[in-house]
Amino acid sequence: MKMSIIEESPDIKERKRVLLAQRLRKAKTTPSGPQPRPEGAAVSLTPAQRGLWVKQRMDPGSAAYSVGFGLRLRGVLAVGAVEVAVRAVTERYDILSAVFPADPGGEPIVVLRPGLDPHIEHLDLSAAADPRAAAEEAFSDLLARPFDLEIGPVARWLVVRLGEDDAAVIATFHHIVLDGWSNRLLLDDLRQALDQAQRGVPVDLGLRPLQYEDIAVWESRPERVALRERGVRTWAEVLSDRQNLELDIAASRPAVVSSRGRTHRFQLPAAVMDQLRALAASQGATLYMAMLALYQLLLARHSQQRRFVIGTAVANRDQLGAEKIVGTFVNMLPMPATLDGDPTFRDLLGRARAVAVDAFSRQHVPFDDILRELDVTRDTGISPIFQVSLAVDELGSAVRDRNQQVTGLRLEELGVESSVTHYDLGLHLRAHDGGYAASLTYRTDLLTQQAVEALAGRLERLLASVVAAPDAPVRTHDLFTSKERGLLGSWSLGAVGTGEPDSTLVDITAQFASRSPDSPAVVDGDRSITSAELHRCADDLAFRLSGLGVGPETRVAVALSDSIEAACVILGVLRAGGAYLPLDPSLPRDRLEFILADSRSVLCIHDDSLDVGGVRSMPYAALADSKPAMAVTKPGPDNLAYVIYTSGTTGRPKGVEVTHREISRYLRDISRELEIVPGASYALLQSLAFDFSLLMFYLPLVNGGTLHVTDGRITGDQLAGFLERHRVDYLKMTPSHLAAMTSEVGVERVLPRRGLVLAGEGSPSDWASEVASRAGCRIVNSYGPTETVVACSVAPVVADEAVLEPVWPVGRPLPGVRCYVLDEALRPVLPGVRGELYVAGRLARGYLSRPGLTSARFTADPFHGVGERMYRTGDVVSWRPDGSLAFHGRTDDQIKIRGYRVELGEVEAALERVDGVAQCVVDLRGEAGREHLVGWIRWEAGADPLPDSELRAELGRELPEYMVPRVYAAVSQFPMKGHGKIDRRALAEPDRAPAAGHVAPRNPTEQIIADVFSQLLEVDSPSIVADFFDLGGDSLMATKVAARMKPLLGEGASVGVMDVIAHPTIEGLAALVMERLASGRGDCVLYELTPPTDPAARTMSIVAVPYGGANASVYSDLAKALPASVSLYSVEPPGHDPMLADQEVLPVTQLAAKVADEIVERVEGPLVLYGHCVPGSAITTAVAEELTRRGREIAAVYLGGAFPTARPTGRVMSALARLAARDRLTGDRNLANWLAGMGADLARMDAGHAAHMVKAMRQDGRYAEDYFTEMYERGPVRFDAPVISVIGESDQATRFWEERSNEWMVYTDRVASVLIQDAGHYFLNYRADELAEIITTTHLRMREGAESQMTRQQRGVDATWWLHDSRESAETVRPGRQPRTHSLLSGRIDSDRALPGLGKFGLIAFGQMLSFTGSTLTGFALPLWVYTQTGDLLLFGLTGVLSALPNIIVSPFAGAIVDRFDRRKLMIGADCACMAMLSVLLLLVFSGQMQLWNMMLVFGLVACAVTFQRVAFQSAVPQIVPKRYLGHANGMMQSAIGAANFIAPLFGVALLAFFGLQGILLFDIVSYVFAIGIVLAIRFPAATPDVNESLWDEVCGGFRFSMRNRSFRAMLVYFAMINLFLTPILSLVNPMVLSFATLQEVGIAAGVAGAGGVLGGLVMSIWGGPRVRRMDTIRWLTVVMGCCALVAAWRPNLVLICAGTFMISASIILGNGIVMTIIQTKVPARMQGRVIAIDTMISTVTAPIGFGVLAPQGTALMEWLMREFPTFESMTHAVLGEGGGRAIALVYVLCGLVSILLVLVTLRWRTLTHFDDDVPDARPDDLIGLAQTRARRDGGRSVVRQLEESGDLDLEAQLSH
Repeated sequence: MKMSIIEESPDIKERKRVLLAQRLRKAKTTPSGPQPRPEGAAVSLTPAQRGLWVKQRMDPGSAAYSVGFGLRLRGVLAVGAVEVAVRAVTERYDILSAVFPADPGGEPIVVLRPGLDPHIEHLDLSAAADPRAAAEEAFSDLLARPFDLEIGPVARWLVVRLGEDDAAVIATFHHIVLDGWSNRLLLDDLRQALDQAQRGVPVDLGLRPLQYEDIAVWESRPERVALRERGVRTWAEVLSDRQNLELDIAASRPAVVSSRGRTHRFQLPAAVMDQLRALAASQGATLYMAMLALYQLLLARHSQQRRFVIGTAVANRDQLGAEKIVGTFVNMLPMPATLDGDPTFRDLLGRARAVAVDAFSRQHVPFDDILRELDVTRDTGISPIFQVSLAVDELGSAVRDRNQQVTGLRLEELGVESSVTHYDLGLHLRAHDGGYAASLTYRTDLLTQQAVEALAGRLERLLASVVAAPDAPVRTHDLFTSKERGLLGSWSLGAVGTGEPDSTLVDITAQFASRSPDSPAVVDGDRSITSAELHRCADDLAFRLSGLGVGPETRVAVALSDSIEAACVILGVLRAGGAYLPLDPSLPRDRLEFILADSRSVLCIHDDSLDVGGVRSMPYAALADSKPAMAVTKPGPDNLAYVIYTSGTTGRPKGVEVTHREISRYLRDISRELEIVPGASYALLQSLAFDFSLLMFYLPLVNGGTLHVTDGRITGDQLAGFLERHRVDYLKMTPSHLAAMTSEVGVERVLPRRGLVLAGEGSPSDWASEVASRAGCRIVNSYGPTETVVACSVAPVVADEAVLEPVWPVGRPLPGVRCYVLDEALRPVLPGVRGELYVAGRLARGYLSRPGLTSARFTADPFHGVGERMYRTGDVVSWRPDGSLAFHGRTDDQIKIRGYRVELGEVEAALERVDGVAQCVVDLRGEAGREHLVGWIRWEAGADPLPDSELRAELGRELPEYMVPRVYAAVSQFPMKGHGKIDRRALAEPDRAPAAGHVAPRNPTEQIIADVFSQLLEVDSPSIVADFFDLGGDSLMATKVAARMKPLLGEGASVGVMDVIAHPTIEGLAALVMERLASGRGDCVLYELTPPTDPAARTMSIVAVPYGGANASVYSDLAKALPASVSLYSVEPPGHDPMLADQEVLPVTQLAAKVADEIVERVEGPLVLYGHCVPGSAITTAVAEELTRRGREIAAVYLGGAFPTARPTGRVMSALARLAARDRLTGDRNLANWLAGMGADLARMDAGHAAHMVKAMRQDGRYAEDYFTEMYERGPVRFDAPVISVIGESDQATRFWEERSNEWMVYTDRVASVLIQDAGHYFLNYRADELAEIITTTHLRMREGAESQMTRQQRGVDATWWLHDSRESAETVRPGRQPRTHSLLSGRIDSDRALPGLGKFGLIAFGQMLSFTGSTLTGFALPLWVYTQTGDLLLFGLTGVLSALPNIIVSPFAGAIVDRFDRRKLMIGADCACMAMLSVLLLLVFSGQMQLWNMMLVFGLVACAVTFQRVAFQSAVPQIVPKRYLGHANGMMQSAIGAANFIAPLFGVALLAFFGLQGILLFDIVSYVFAIGIVLAIRFPAATPDVNESLWDEVCGGFRFSMRNRSFRAMLVYFAMINLFLTPILSLVNPMVLSFATLQEVGIAAGVAGAGGVLGGLVMSIWGGPRVRRMDTIRWLTVVMGCCALVAAWRPNLVLICAGTFMISASIILGNGIVMTIIQTKVPARMQGRVIAIDTMISTVTAPIGFGVLAPQGTALMEWLMREFPTFESMTHAVLGEGGGRAIALVYVLCGLVSILLVLVTLRWRTLTHFDDDVPDARPDDLIGLAQTRARRDGGRSVVRQLEESGDLDLEAQLSH
């Protein structure tokens, strides 16, 4: 069961008219509210209209602000009724005839044109195969056409002929004249007007309401303007500290964020939501306020932000009488969130309540006014003020009164869905009967399905937690699943250690001392010391130091420049039991004295150059001469080993104390991690004063080897020589240091032989991957503050690892280390969410003499044993999906630009990818409130530095505008700190003034533009290089600039708003104007997209024709993918550019002639043509014909995703095709949805461009069909070039491509087909690299006779495209005939002798339609015959069950089976089975042996066979009809099936009365004999089934998806419950009529019910279902059906029964159409067939219970009650009248009331009420195909299978990323 909208009765209509009149009278006498405007009053734009006007002027080709509705009208439509109704509606509202031009100053004005005839177009789509789809496509087409606000119209009406007694009326409007609320008002008025026009009475829509212009005049009153200004100022104060919300789980924001959105649907538990509602009520809050608080908390937990803004849409119709005014009222309200402090949820709820109450009190303030007041800069793809939205529907789907009674017509609303979003994330909650449906709509550019799915689960857990503990601090609520908690537990722990006992540095450095005593231990320049010498010296110094008082826990400062001396002293201090403090002698004296005093060192050993006070100091030479002690005290593992001072936040350095145990553990573990080889060579480039040097210093001492020391300030060439000379195996460097070295020499020369350790700062991911790809050694990224003992985690750096973060991950914890990512409350954050890193397990002792600081940074570890500590690093990290840690920067250095969080590493990574940049640094500079990013660049040797403007342009292609540095400076070298890190503070900010200073206008054009800038921006003499927006311009000013320049520059150089935005300098804008004036290329159609190529080097020129509606830019990606020797010229068809709306789309042959002209004139070299989709292929083949006429040679013609399509030309077939045609009634929105589902990325392109594309595509498609039809009639101009079809493996538009590729032989003798794996229709947008390879190589291999090299077998299993077949003609090709062919590849089958034909199709279709009619008659008549013979309702019901149940069960299997076997044989088998079973029934009737059991058995088998017959025939149609006529053939078939279903009930009763059951059975048998004879006589063309899954997998897949998707499951359960009570109503119609009338009157009732179904189908075809709220409409229809059941039961009157059943049938068909629309738009294309079958089966599974149990048993129960309780009987007759069938009438009443009650109950079922918001539109096939290809490549699971198993439609988004 599936359904659509509510209609209002005449009495309700009258009451509404009276109420409206009362309100208008009240409005006239209420000065405080809107009133009719005075005669002649000037009308200005309302603030809401002004904002829309500006947006439209910015993008004149956009249809993003189009709204509308469509109605399908099924039935006899009175002549001119639609036109009369439309005129009445238009005359009722002045706004519909308005236009909005700009005055001479560029300001918008309103011009009313009362009395203007409405803009009504007519379209004939009667030949469409699917009328409903045709109407929806027409709706889509009209909706996508942009409006010209200046010349109008702003309202368009389209009357579409869909067939006989089948039409549609479609209306679209610019949002500037109405909003969604108004849309419904107009729809109601149109229905009412149409009803009156149908009845032939004058149209009277009641008292004329207030006009929107009255509101505009009222809003312009001074007191209203002052009120808004006060509100604006208040909003500005409220939002002054706003912060843009950046979710941690979101990807980095690209330069241009598309509006492509997906929606994740889920259900929130009703019981818990009811508790939340009760909690809100107890606080005086609404459910919205509670959800606002909950949403704020959820977002805060995923962003680490405490202040941000959430947006909410409001109707803004609080003015008196505004609910009946057509106009634009809707507004967006900012809801500031503040989570400061430590609030409980109850506290947060109170805050949310206060914010909401305050915001709603100012809902009248236009959002655009707020933006202007705040001077918000609009960034592409980023919503200003708020980036997330919230909508809560607390009322659910309340039934609204609407008059849908249209005389003689059945109405269906047409609907078109959009899959775009204007916000990063939007939460929508809808309360409905017993439930709460929620949805999260998100930008797929930023968020993945996996992330949003997890977010939804966390919302549900958060909901349960806050309801259970509303007084607990919000930070304490746990959102983890057990799986996530387990993952964090395993990720946070390093590997288990080896269990070796703890030791000291003394022990581990002495282990290798005796193994190679004579090998050098330390080499510093020309000096060296052997291992034996080093240890003897260290032992000697240990005794001398001991004599000087050095022992455990004493500290000795070591300030030696000589590395050998430093090594001896350090080891000596350690062996004396003391701890050493390394110092850099070059440090400032004050800093040295502070460290020495702070450390309370007992001694300072220096090189006789240190002059400091406050501590006992001794030169190294004096130490060597000092008196030794008799003994030394050996240190223990817990004794202090060293102290290293690091920078402090207060400016005072702090000493970090490290014990022997921890440093020994680290050295042991890192040696294993680095796979250290004993005896290796190490290089040390850093000072020993920093812990950065510890690794290289100790590794040779503890593993045996030689340490080579050099100055880190050497050049790259010197370092390369050093490493080569000493054959260095291991090296540690900072990434910036290594990058500096590689700018001079190749990276291979400055890498060690075995292992490189990168540390000290983040490693840019791209750079690190590049280094790894060229390295011959192992590379690890090491991370760890000094407090974690050198390092706590490492990550291998490998070339082939995909790292999305700008900085290489810091990896996993080392053995013995624990890493926690915690929030401010020390609670673990969720995977993917950023938090601060805490490290435990191996830590420093603390800060020397800083107990307060130590306790603050080294806190108790709450996750481990008592006494364990963890260190707060201050670094922001997050857990990656693989369990490693991603690094995001510092907590105390987070950069924000204009409220956006910026990771400097990401900007630096992008800047480093610019050609010529060797190294760069980006930092934030400027005073508070005027901060800006600055980039410092060290350019590669010989590279020419790019100007700032070019750098900004380069980065602007990759980064959002706010992340692009505005100023740059070149440096020769970066200043370095002592440990190798870049000293950012030492970088001087460059001068921001332009290098050339002020540049005055240099020509008249620049002067004109400069004058306009000066006047509008109030800037004296603006520089021609100054940025328009930097000078204070905004989008509104840009519209004024365009308006002012138009009369000054003339029409030949008109400038649009987007031109001003795209060329924001006077210089750039003037250059654009002059280029337009000089070029004179207004009619140019070829654009070269590749860089100019030397003719001598050019190997090929490709001319590419875009697909329907598209322009030349669609081949930009292909141009980039082509080799440098190939030129690509893309065709720009006239009428395809939205900025040139006055151009008309040209017919194919005219455009082909223009293209050929330019090819002959401009294109050189071997010529290849490529066309995509049917329009592109038509133009391409026409161009090939034209070039052949002119003698130009063509190397190859490639045609992608298309085959010829034509209209039948025979007299009979052409007439039938016109009757069933539908394309001219298909709406623009439908076509846009189809395009998006096929893979056209409409959401990513400009909205106006998308709308214009749809409009142009419709015309292109018509012209293409005209061209191919005419070509088949006249015969083409044949050419020698091969035609190569490029096919997406999963392209729904190229079904049967194996056969259809041969159709191109009408043009040539050679054809081939290339298949792209898993690709959809628009593969050129997603698979440009593969397409480039295909069109540059395939024809060359064919010419060489090397086709076999390109087959799948030869290309290998990893190939993503291959040559499927290459064929030549086996006979002379005649026009209009498909030739037989011969394959040039071994193993291929030559074409079959039997070819498709229209004659075959006509004969077979006639036979099958005749048999369908007969079986439908039998199915209708048999239950009725049983009831007339027995009077037993139970038998009647059981027989009815048999007519439906087999079809329910068999349908899903039949569809899968017929795709696997010979359809002709299946048709013959099914026809024979039907004929045999029907013969058995006939014999049983004639012999009088008909019994219940045998009748049910045989009839059930007939029903099963009929199901197989229908499915087999529908699948065989493409096999027997020429594919170019397939669309028309399907339309004819659908029309015939619909006629059969209507004829059966209309004539079945009469036939039963006159001929009896025997006559009907005999007719049925004869029809099958005829059908079988035709199929036996006709040979079917061969067709090879292509099945990738088993039958069981297909059936189970559909069931899995339907049951595992919460929203679809709820929908099916609802349908099952409704059908449980609907089927008794349907099944008891005939018995109820027979209870007081004759069999002939039963026929009348059945015919009327059938007519209701026809009308419902007609309305659905025209209307197409609602654009939104589809499920709500279905539930409203349920109420209509319940009320109609009451009408039918009211009296034993045929008219009442006919009226009730008529509306019930119409509503059922409407509902079915809406549900089909839901499935078709919401389910991925690859799954729709199975899901539709499963959904149909499950949604009607309760029908047999209604037929066989409720109907008969309910009637019996009512009869018993009436018989046993006389009072009950008398009450029944009093209410339902006297006469027969009152027991049945009581069943009607009961079922009707239960249906209505069920709708009311489901208002609380959130999954159902939020269905429309929760279920996202299906993703384009190409994205799913791309994911499938990647899954194949990576050995992953089937994408479709994952979709089925998850039941989550948003899984596609995750797989496509």
